[in-house]
Amino acid sequence: MFIVAERYWGNRVDASTQQIVSMSQRMIEKCCLQTYAASHFGRGRVSAHSKSLGFAPWCPSSQYSSWVKISAKTFSKLITTSVMRKHDVSVLIEDEDEEEPPLEQLSLAQHVITVEKFLPEAQILRDVFDKRFDNPRDISPERFMWDYWHVPDQYTLIRTQAQVYFSSALYDRLEDALISYGESVLGCRGITPIWMSYYVDGCVQELHCDNPHGPFAFVLSLTDWDARKFRGGETMILHPGVLDYWGSLYSSQQGLEQQQLVQLVEPKFNRLTVFDPRFPHGVKAVSGTRDPREARLVLHGWFTEPTPFFRGGLSADEAASALDDAMGDIMEILQDLPPATGILTIRLEVNGTTGEITKLEWLADTLIATPGPHGVPSDQVRAGMQQVISETLLGSADSPSNIRFPPSKDGTNTEITLPIVFE
Repeated sequence: MFIVAERYWGNRVDASTQQIVSMSQRMIEKCCLQTYAASHFGRGRVSAHSKSLGFAPWCPSSQYSSWVKISAKTFSKLITTSVMRKHDVSVLIEDEDEEEPPLEQLSLAQHVITVEKFLPEAQILRDVFDKRFDNPRDISPERFMWDYWHVPDQYTLIRTQAQVYFSSALYDRLEDALISYGESVLGCRGITPIWMSYYVDGCVQELHCDNPHGPFAFVLSLTDWDARKFRGGETMILHPGVLDYWGSLYSSQQGLEQQQLVQLVEPKFNRLTVFDPRFPHGVKAVSGTRDPREARLVLHGWFTEPTPFFRGGLSADEAASALDDAMGDIMEILQDLPPATGILTIRLEVNGTTGEITKLEWLADTLIATPGPHGVPSDQVRAGMQQVISETLLGSADSPSNIRFPPSKDGTNTEITLPIVFE
């Protein structure tokens, strides 16, 4: 059975509808869609802050509401025909024996992303590290800026701040590459200060979650993985099915081993790994070398500040009003669907002459349906939310979108990278 808020259909449900639904009371779980205007000073460096362009984050307050339980078919119908927006309850009064296909997901969740050959300057960074450790008897100041970080039964590694380790010019190129990727793919305008860590014999990170630091974590490897002389060192991330073990992975007929429970990501040289830090993750214990030059060597941190990013004819100020209207329409519907948490990042292409949205591309997706009494399968919650976003922005054959941006001054199209944050 599925739950949809009754308030879109008035204060009561008529007698005929009562025959196929049952009433229940519950608190609407908080679903926040947050979006912030882009900051155009700095390029979103650590020191930069977002500024408001007149539209506040969309974050509805929790409230009591009557809910109705309806079938999967009816839930699908509500989404695909935009019934909620039309305040039309007639869809509930129909033949419940009629089959309705499940909603199709327009984007699949991706909690781990890898990008090969990410940074052109990766070898230069590695050479700086190797040169400073080339002579073990050297006593230059650059060798004494490391912190041996040990938290019993949790973390053991040697770390430093990349900004103080590398020259300003080299660090800026590293930071620029990460920020550009965050803006264009993840919808994140900032990053935390970048750590550099090396792992020798005995170093490890046990499983942990550090999502308060940012919605996406990153690891950029400077490890000579193919020539490694150690064991371990892989980034390990719990498979999503482990967090829904009884409903997903468990079988009375089959056992499980590490590869079915944990995803291992090898830190190959110049590989950028981006992952959802809400998932328990860590680093497998390293054994076999005590030489820093043979260690697992990585740069790591978090992407922060989910923020719309604009490229093309319209500025953030010029697009703000239409974007506010669009998100308001989306929020009006999504706040009454079963709750979810995570980020959906999309890229919109806006026609420079007509102001119409002509293309929607799904970029990053960490959306997870929050378990609850609604009983809605996770894939259907995700699909329903994606359908609402797509139909509101692009429209459908039956219901064209009414979202219009102003034409750009020179008729140039605009690309908007838009992160939609559910909390």
